[in-house]
Amino acid sequence: MPLNRKELVRQQNPTIECYDPDSFLSVGNGNFAYTVDCTGLQTVLHEREGKTPLCTMSTWGMHCYPGKEVPHYEQLKLKQYQADGRKVGYMSDSKGQDSLFNDLRVNPHRFNLAHIGLHSPQGIAAGDLSAVSQ
Repeated sequence: MPLNRKELVRQQNPTIECYDPDSFLSVGNGNFAYTVDCTGLQTVLHEREGKTPLCTMSTWGMHCYPGKEVPHYEQLKLKQYQADGRKVGYMSDSKGQDSLFNDLRVNPHRFNLAHIGLHSPQGIAAGDLSAVSQ
């Protein structure tokens, strides 16, 4: 008997019919994930304290930490090694560049790239949402 792929996939289609701060939907591929509320976006953030955050996550992201200047990674001095008859530079020596070297060691890492949601000047609360069918 042939496999009905459409029917098999439809069995896994999520349906969201109300706002539930304890139930969220995440889609992704292991390197990127997007978690949404019942709007299909990340709209109701302020009411989610203590809950799973609504994020747009990447396994690879770089950023600067508050209060620190922007690192100039192009100034990093690479230690040269011989590999297959040629010199190859690797970030393996912190001598004389401790701060730059250590800043780069904590990057890249998992990082919340953005919040993408509906916006209203008076704000959008969960109670404002009705007739949800996602």
